[in-house]
Amino acid sequence: MVNMTPHPPTYFFDGNSTWQGLDLNATDLFSLPRDSGFVAVQLAVRYLHIYYVPTVSLLGIACNAFGLATLLSRYRQTSAVRYMSGLLVADSLFLSSLFYLWLVELNVPLYRMAGWCQLATFVHDASDFIARWYVVCLAVDCYVSAAHPRTAVTYCTKLVSSVVIGVVTVIAVVVYLNTCLTIGVVVIGPKVICAPLQQFASALSDLGKVDVFVNKLLPFSAILVLFCATSTGSMRQRRRRRLRHTADFSPADEIHPRDLRETAGAMAQVCAYVVCTLPGEIVASYEVLHQIGNIVTQLSLEHFLLQQMLYYPQYTRQALNIVVLVIFWPRFAKACRRRVAEVIRRTPCGRRKDTRLPTEQILPEPLELTGSDREIASLTAVQSEHTSTSCDGTVQAGMSVR
Repeated sequence: MVNMTPHPPTYFFDGNSTWQGLDLNATDLFSLPRDSGFVAVQLAVRYLHIYYVPTVSLLGIACNAFGLATLLSRYRQTSAVRYMSGLLVADSLFLSSLFYLWLVELNVPLYRMAGWCQLATFVHDASDFIARWYVVCLAVDCYVSAAHPRTAVTYCTKLVSSVVIGVVTVIAVVVYLNTCLTIGVVVIGPKVICAPLQQFASALSDLGKVDVFVNKLLPFSAILVLFCATSTGSMRQRRRRRLRHTADFSPADEIHPRDLRETAGAMAQVCAYVVCTLPGEIVASYEVLHQIGNIVTQLSLEHFLLQQMLYYPQYTRQALNIVVLVIFWPRFAKACRRRVAEVIRRTPCGRRKDTRLPTEQILPEPLELTGSDREIASLTAVQSEHTSTSCDGTVQAGMSVR
């Protein structure tokens, strides 16, 4: 038996039962019907799930934590920096829940225990919602900064970004808190899985279709439109900088170079999101549109394997946020190098041993003067004896003072 992919909430009908959830391990992939045309893809998905998921999860958590520490300690807290920091936190939570689900491969069935099942599902869904809408907020911030610099002074501020981050987080918690009541441990034949409870299966099926539009199509469409608008606004700003001598040019319409580089780093994050998410969004939208009006949906083998394959680019994007910033934001790359150097200096292996004696560390070494140096020093001493400083700070010859 095979359970479903996390997004969109789809159903797999195996002839005996239908269920929805996140519970999936590698051995389940071989319980799928064998198809000679998809055995290679089935093997690829299986080994990616076994080896790639834990690698990208742990690497992503470490990289996002390092990037978050660098952003919070090295930069002025602008709105773009706050959105990027929130995105790193949300992606880290998502990867943590993904690794938690993968522990089933090591015979650690925490996800299939009451309480842990609901908690992991809630963190998984809420962090995915938060990350998507943080990217939307980041795209809006980039658009306003690039196309309307005067408006950015009012709306691209720390206060506005803090309020937006808080509102998005509260909405995610309220919307996905229902998983604590509708998700539970379900026994299907010889298997125990984390899945929707029987009495809520129909309602969750309808909510799942709505969730795809609210949590997938709507934010992705907004990000795509804002990305194109920001690119157009950036080109318009470049033309304005080349025409500074014209009468209609105003310094208020120009972006500071530091803000422009920061916007470029944020736009790189948005572009990476679009590239890595576009194939999965297309397939998910097709599946949901195909399911509308159907009570029981049979997910074909090729569609199931295709969905699984298209989730791995999204996981990679969530793990390599810091790589995108380092490539497209030189100032962030410089801050990362400085932070790595600081960490190395603090380690015992990075500290240089001082082999000098205590007296050598305190007292300076005596200078050896040559013959010409002695003559210059004696002449300087004689000249200083015949000079004095007056009350107003002027220097006069000592013999002329009466």
